[in-house]
Amino acid sequence: MTTISDSPTPRIDEPRVIRHRAYVTPAVVILLVAATLTFLNLAAAVYTFRSTGDLIAIENRLDELKAFEDRIAGQLDRMNSGIQARLEMLQSDFRGELGGLRDEASRLATIPLVSDQTEEAIQSDLPEIAPAPVLEQAAEIEQEAVAEAPAPQPKRAARMSTAEKPPAYERIQSQDGKVYYRKVQ
Repeated sequence: MTTISDSPTPRIDEPRVIRHRAYVTPAVVILLVAATLTFLNLAAAVYTFRSTGDLIAIENRLDELKAFEDRIAGQLDRMNSGIQARLEMLQSDFRGELGGLRDEASRLATIPLVSDQTEEAIQSDLPEIAPAPVLEQAAEIEQEAVAEAPAPQPKRAARMSTAEKPPAYERIQSQDGKVYYRKVQ
């Protein structure tokens, strides 16, 4: 092989391969898209798992509230039936007493009234009882002790003078009748 040399032109040793970064192979693009989608799927799975856990916790609390509501409703029903039974018993007792009073009133209405003359006749028929002298003396001593004892003074509450202490609140009554209190400064 012969070599021709031309001194003014530069010599080329090997052909250079120039690769530009702007050119990306389709495999790299596919890998980047797959990695991005995988990351998004993982994030969505984490959020879905968290929200599912929260939803289960809320459902459990609602079930507990339903059980609590059922217990309260049962207690209220039991208390209501007890109160109703007690009221019915009181009502029947009241009706019985009222009927007894009506019977007594009708029986008393049929009895003739005792006149003044009949009372005098009844008292004249009764024997007279003489009072015992010891009882008379005890009654006299008691009357003397009561007369000598000073009369008890009624207890009076100590009143505070309003002039000494100004009120802390002022009473205001509106035209429609409502009453308001405002703090005095």
